[in-house]
Amino acid sequence: MNEKTLNSFSQYLRMCLGTLLVVSALTPDLYAHTTLAAVASGATGSPLDGAKTCGGSGCHTETSLINQSANVTFSIAGPSGTTYVPSTTYAITVSVASAGLGPNGFEITAENATNKVGAFAAGTNVTTVGSTAYAGQANASIATKTWTFNYTTPPPGSGPITFYVIALPDSVKEISVAYLNSFGPFTETSAGPVMMNQPTNQSVIVGQSATFDLTAMGSGLSYQWQKIAPGGTTFTNISGATSPSYTTPTTTSGDSGTLLQCQVTDSGGLTIYSNTVTLTVTTTAVSPTVTIQPADQTVSVDQSGTFSVTANGTAPLNYQWLSAPSGSATFTAVAGATDAAYTLPAAIPTDDGTNFRCVISNASGSVTSNAATLIILPGRPSIMTQPLDQAISAGQTATYSVIAQ
Repeated sequence: MNEKTLNSFSQYLRMCLGTLLVVSALTPDLYAHTTLAAVASGATGSPLDGAKTCGGSGCHTETSLINQSANVTFSIAGPSGTTYVPSTTYAITVSVASAGLGPNGFEITAENATNKVGAFAAGTNVTTVGSTAYAGQANASIATKTWTFNYTTPPPGSGPITFYVIALPDSVKEISVAYLNSFGPFTETSAGPVMMNQPTNQSVIVGQSATFDLTAMGSGLSYQWQKIAPGGTTFTNISGATSPSYTTPTTTSGDSGTLLQCQVTDSGGLTIYSNTVTLTVTTTAVSPTVTIQPADQTVSVDQSGTFSVTANGTAPLNYQWLSAPSGSATFTAVAGATDAAYTLPAAIPTDDGTNFRCVISNASGSVTSNAATLIILPGRPSIMTQPLDQAISAGQTATYSVIAQ
């Protein structure tokens, strides 16, 4: 290489090195952080955060705080208007208005009058901060302006909740502005009661009582049984019948044909009604009849299955479940299975194909339901016989065996 060429190469190298040094000098403080590992929670400016913001957390230094809804938008999918259902998960979307092409950041929290409430969950480029009481961007080096993530509302009795958000446009270390906004309050409401088990028709002999019952789920449930007397057209409340189970007074033949239902109301004032059922009163016992037959049950190994039957007839009705192994026509009584529903213990592979049926009886007679089959889905193998220890002399061979299904 001649002297002229060497000088040209040296100038080019110095130019490249100078450029490299300039970029290196700018890079270290370009972003405050690339993950939230160093982010202090409690920087949303909310009342319980003591109005502390990202500058106050020591992570950024904003010179201006703007309470401006136009630059921070918030939406929550699910609630009706400004209400929420307790212990329910909703999708939240937060956006920041940013004219630049650089990365942006945000932090959100939810509070009632005295506490942080609910739980945020991580999402795409979203992580929880410190605890599930806060969420924020998971990577400040990604130039996104919108984040979507889940939030689970607090349990019943938490009261109104408000969301507080701080958003940082073009999140460089020393920012000139941070946008603050709050959304809410969202007031607590209810999804309403859910009926789990409906009441059924009852038949009794004159002079007996009949019992109707149901099962419902919900918050702070109250019950009111109602009836329409034979020949009537309007349901009226039954005095004192305010529990999930209602037992009639001693019946007369004139009570036959009475219609009953139950009104179930939760603490939020939402009401549902049970199915309408009929009271039949006879002078002699009526033999049972099956109105809803048991259905086949399909479960995996180690799961339980429940068979149930519905029958009419003069009370009291007695139930006895029977079972027969796969391929057998001989049914035997299942110990303790004396209700209208029978729940099996955890299934094992050899239970596959077992048939179940129920005998329902009263003072007048009995009836046997159709058989229903337990079907076991293929699953992980089960060891039926374990290998045994072997003792042999030198030079002999040992055989180990195992039986599995």
